[in-house]
Amino acid sequence: MERLRFGYVILLTLILGLGYAASQYHFFNGTAAQYAVQIDVPAIRSLALLLLVAGVALGFAKSPSSDPESTPVDEESSSA
Repeated sequence: MERLRFGYVILLTLILGLGYAASQYHFFNGTAAQYAVQIDVPAIRSLALLLLVAGVALGFAKSPSSDPESTPVDEESSSA
């Protein structure tokens, strides 16, 4: 699960970075309005929603290593 979360973070970082770079490129070339129209389509909005839902799901998913029943309990620290 940790690898999946790490991959998700890397993927979103790349997408955000590339989107920001493309936005800056079009802004300084004077084509920001056309770029905004090009990316404001239902497919992009659906992808953003899918990535948001996946992120929330990954946030609530339990990692196998965080299961309290599988971790050993130190008797000395539990009696204190």
